[in-house]
Amino acid sequence: MKVMKNIRNLKINQDSDGKVLGISFAFGPHYFLEVSSAHERVKLKLGATHHGFEIDGTDIGGDLEELIWDIRSSQKEKIKLID
Repeated sequence: MKVMKNIRNLKINQDSDGKVLGISFAFGPHYFLEVSSAHERVKLKLGATHHGFEIDGTDIGGDLEELIWDIRSSQKEKIKLID
């Protein structure tokens, strides 16, 4: 079986006025990323196959920003930092 390693299944969800409500795509062998907006909140979902997490990305200094800083400090040997 050939494993897909590219970016695929891009979906852009829009309302009737064309406002973007969310985007999602799959990438690598089995990962996915979704960003959606509802009720004035922005949610990010990141996972592998059907396991992952959802986190709020609405506010500066909020949950997503805290997670980014936690990963940057605790996983710096495994990741490439961008500034």
